[in-house]
Amino acid sequence: LDVPRYAGESPAEVDLRVSALLEQAVARRLENNPEPAALLSGGIDSTLICQIAARQLAARGQRLRVYSL
Repeated sequence: LDVPRYAGESPAEVDLRVSALLEQAVARRLENNPEPAALLSGGIDSTLICQIAARQLAARGQRLRVYSL
């Protein structure tokens, strides 16, 4: 995070900003991807990204294929 940019914002405001940035980043990665898939490692980061992607794809009538080792 760019700390000075978030100075003066409440934790709730920062949460909303970071959530919006994550949503946008995932949406960009899903663009023009006919069969999206993800590798789920079991950590919180891949779980969060897969959850966002699955929700966005469900809104379009698609499903996320998830693989785990």
